[in-house]
Amino acid sequence: GAERLTLRETLSAMEALLDPRLFERIHRSRIVRIAAVAEIETREPGQYVVRLESGTCLGSGPNYRERVRQAFGLRA
Repeated sequence: GAERLTLRETLSAMEALLDPRLFERIHRSRIVRIAAVAEIETREPGQYVVRLESGTCLGSGPNYRERVRQAFGLRA
């Protein structure tokens, strides 16, 4: 909804608390719920645009290329 919450924690610490079967880190500042991903578009080598069911588009980081490939079954 319109409510916003603020949490003072590193993303790495939050990632450690999440189930890796349900969530994937795609960028140093982004974690997505795998089931909420509607589409993945390939951009520059090693970079992807992840479109969520809500219509939000998020860029992946090049350091997370392999993690995105494995989580979503993409080919190199």
